[in-house]
Amino acid sequence: MNNSLPEGWKSYVNMDGKVYYHNASTGISQWDPPYQTPIVQNYNQNVNMSRQQNFSQNYNQNANMSQQQDANMSQQQDANMSHQQNANMSQQQNANMLQQQNANMSQQQDANMSQQQQELRRLQQQQHQFRLQQELFRIQQQQYQELMEIISNHGKAISSIWSD
Repeated sequence: MNNSLPEGWKSYVNMDGKVYYHNASTGISQWDPPYQTPIVQNYNQNVNMSRQQNFSQNYNQNANMSQQQDANMSQQQDANMSHQQNANMSQQQNANMLQQQNANMSQQQDANMSQQQQELRRLQQQQHQFRLQQELFRIQQQQYQELMEIISNHGKAISSIWSD
């Protein structure tokens, strides 16, 4: 298409895929090919300028909307990041709290174990004392029996002496 255009004019394709024409030396851009008659060209130039302004306005609106969407997306990402950081912080606090509870429970178990060990030692000592008392009682009974036997034998001997 560039071959049939007047000197200085070039054709381009916009973002929507539409062909437009631009003359770099005059700065004119238009939608219609530049080889039309001057009257039609002036009319087309006015129409094209209007279209170009609309195109520029739409492009700027789209750019502004895109910037707004980018800003909204950035805010959403910031909010998501903040939410994630808060969730991570909450999880960390929960983990710390559970760790502290676990440490407290471990200390309590150690204290309970220590108390149980002390109680076990006390019971073992009582049991040992009870066995000693039983052994002492058995010995005392045995000694009593022996003493009674001696007395009985001694009494028989005295009786037999008196009876003689």
